[in-house]
Amino acid sequence: MVAIDVEVELQSRPVTRYDDDDDRVTAPVVIRRRRWPLLLAVLAILIGLTLVSPSGRHQWAVSLIRQPTPYTTLSFQDAAGLPHNVESGAPVHLTFTVANHEGRLTDYPVVLSSANADGAGAVTALLRTTVTVPSGGQRTMSVSVRPACKTSACELQVSLPGQAETIDVVLAMHHA
Repeated sequence: MVAIDVEVELQSRPVTRYDDDDDRVTAPVVIRRRRWPLLLAVLAILIGLTLVSPSGRHQWAVSLIRQPTPYTTLSFQDAAGLPHNVESGAPVHLTFTVANHEGRLTDYPVVLSSANADGAGAVTALLRTTVTVPSGGQRTMSVSVRPACKTSACELQVSLPGQAETIDVVLAMHHA
């Protein structure tokens, strides 16, 4: 009957153990507190502090809102109408457009050069100029140049130094 009473007492008490003399010793009851509400409150306070400072608000804006990527485009005005066959020494007319998506007024240096298409010989700069394009705008330039190629295949290239933009056209030169 003693065993039954012990079982009943064990069920009513959460933590018990027996020592060598069979006397019951009660261990202290450990109360586990939930820590997530405290951690959640600390996290909310830290986020609130970042929103108070201007640099914190800027960092949140950069992280969460898509930022525009500045870029420049360079293209021929009428690519299908570019010349293919040219007499040696004859002028070649090219029209190209520079579009500015940099977010600010930009001065673009423009270089138009010619070179033998097979890579033999030096590259000759035919025109160096600068075009100013407003933010979000574009400028179209028309130029006439005489290619300085010695072989039957000549490459004319328009480039924007400082930008990763180049366009070119390969001409078949007919020498007299």
